[in-house]
Amino acid sequence: MAGVVRHRGLGDALRGVARALGDGATLPDALGRFPDTFPPDYCALVRAGVESGRLADVLRTSRNHQTFLARVRSKMSRLMLYLLAGAFMGELVLVFAVMMGRHIARVNEYYMNQLQFYSKPELVEVMESTMGSAWILLVAWPTAIALGFLFYKFVQRSARAGWIGYALPVWGRIQKSRDLATFCCAMALRLRSGSPVPEALQSARDSVRNRRFRRLVDQLIRRIEEGESLSSAMFYLTFFPKTLAWGVSLGEENGEVPRAFDTFSELYTKEMERNFSLLQEFLTPLGILAVGNVALLGALMILTPFFMIIQISQKLSN
Repeated sequence: MAGVVRHRGLGDALRGVARALGDGATLPDALGRFPDTFPPDYCALVRAGVESGRLADVLRTSRNHQTFLARVRSKMSRLMLYLLAGAFMGELVLVFAVMMGRHIARVNEYYMNQLQFYSKPELVEVMESTMGSAWILLVAWPTAIALGFLFYKFVQRSARAGWIGYALPVWGRIQKSRDLATFCCAMALRLRSGSPVPEALQSARDSVRNRRFRRLVDQLIRRIEEGESLSSAMFYLTFFPKTLAWGVSLGEENGEVPRAFDTFSELYTKEMERNFSLLQEFLTPLGILAVGNVALLGALMILTPFFMIIQISQKLSN
């Protein structure tokens, strides 16, 4: 494997693991000698797979889990890049419009003084007022983005305000699908490695950042420790979809709970991707409309001198 991978650090670590295995070390211990490449939680999963005799299943589920996390990071990065690119383009157009407007205002003032006009045409006053508002938009746009990001971080970290993230239109569906997919994927990974249900729930709980979601999983753990089944505990918590509880119930009857969680992890991942596409389709016309309005403002500022000349010509002819 060291001769196949392209990452130099990973290749060196794999060669070190091979040497450690040749010296008689076990696979978990050999991996643990390279913590920068193989984190402790990954080594713990490998150890659990070795001890339970299901190492292949554990590694296969771990691969699925890492693939899912990579897909989530890719989707989030693309969405943020999409939003930042739109904001950057709008900011450039707005900066150009404001600079052009200030220059045109000075030109208007010069010609009005030359022609001895002591009262500004109404159109010029409107455009100068609009230009003043444009400076406010120039600052408000990035400020609103920064405040939105800080608000999202606060919602994620607050146990009481965590429900707000799930209540937002479109974005709430994305966040809930993402958290459910992460939860199901982590549950399948831990259960397949031989962890008991409360321990698997604790690990799945820690994989989700939203504090409200974590509190709900804590309720699941308490119900299970009181003797209730996992499917029954999930059924009576309204946050978790009933289809998930029914699927887990069937898995409990057939002895295939990890497989049920794998199925729902893929289901919620696809739902998250559909919601991402819906959000992009929703933001695209809004972005075009916003940039179009800013471009219209810039065009009006550029055309203001021609309108002013027409008004001045009409007054001189009268």
